[in-house]
Amino acid sequence: MNFITHNSAGHSSGLPKILLIMKLTTLILMLSLTTVNASTFAQTLTYSKQKASVKEIFLQIESQTGFHVFYPDAGVDVNRRLDVRFKNTRLDLVLQKVLTEQSMDYLVDGKNIIVRPKVQINYSVEVSIRNIEVRGHLVDEKGKPMAGASILLQRAGQVISDANPPTNVGSTDNNGDFYLRSVPEGSLITFSYIGYQTKTLKVLPNMGEIILEPGIGILSEVLVTVNTGYQTLSKERSAGSFAKPDMNIIENRTGSMNILQRLDGLVPGLTINNSPSASRNPLLVRGVTSVGLLDVFGQPYGTSRNPLYVVDGIPLNDVSTINPQDVADVTVLKDATAASIWGSRASNGVIVITTKKGNKNGQLSIVYDGFINLQGTP
Repeated sequence: MNFITHNSAGHSSGLPKILLIMKLTTLILMLSLTTVNASTFAQTLTYSKQKASVKEIFLQIESQTGFHVFYPDAGVDVNRRLDVRFKNTRLDLVLQKVLTEQSMDYLVDGKNIIVRPKVQINYSVEVSIRNIEVRGHLVDEKGKPMAGASILLQRAGQVISDANPPTNVGSTDNNGDFYLRSVPEGSLITFSYIGYQTKTLKVLPNMGEIILEPGIGILSEVLVTVNTGYQTLSKERSAGSFAKPDMNIIENRTGSMNILQRLDGLVPGLTINNSPSASRNPLLVRGVTSVGLLDVFGQPYGTSRNPLYVVDGIPLNDVSTINPQDVADVTVLKDATAASIWGSRASNGVIVITTKKGNKNGQLSIVYDGFINLQGTP
């Protein structure tokens, strides 16, 4: 009986041969690719010209190296001028000089050079911001704790604007201490208190003792003047009693075109009767005089209750026809000091009206003020 012996090692001896063939194939492929690139880089170009166009350089490459250059019409400016001086310069260096400023790249395929846009790779790096706990103690310049101070937080990377203000994260406690959780590292914290200067600091886990300095403010000076009809005096130089209404309120009262009726409720001690049965000048600044004096029209002053009206330094009996839009200032002189200027005619007080003055260098302007009154029939 014959026995055939099976040698398992005989089958495994074929595996190294297969691996060897694969390695040789890969090596040959890499060598062929290297040969193609090496043949490209081995090509040189000799060409010199001032203001040579890119198209002329491409034609020289095709003429001297045997490569064909293909490029997109929209991506390459072939009319761009360059000052070139190539002398046995490698082809890859020539292409680099021509294409670098146009953000173009090239690919070699056999004897073809294909120009293509350079691939832009955007590298985005995400930076994680660590949150920290912030604590501290707020005091004034004397070291006393500041309770209730406002705390604003500008988070890291936050752009402050009217639509995106800093975040109000609270206030200090009764001892002037504060504690904030989950604050992005690199944020800014602002402390503010009435009467003190605000302070902005970069957040730290332990901010220690923070001192706020008192705020120094300068109040703008308000100049109050008194017009007596003859002259304009400052409030300090005026010895008499006077009152000045708010001119903005007078201008906004469009219910009447009578300047006197617009003074209703704006001058202390001035009584205005706006009833239909009242006279055209229904005002009372002081009591009725008992001295019978005659005015310039021969009318007795003894029963007159109207004050003296002075418009731009001229005494008038009726000011109801003055346009309120033309009035710049109104001053009411109340006491006997006005009599030293206007005599006995000022016994009922004086209302001094100053009208607006034109500007010779100003432009023509038109102001319209209209109103409608609806009144029921009796």
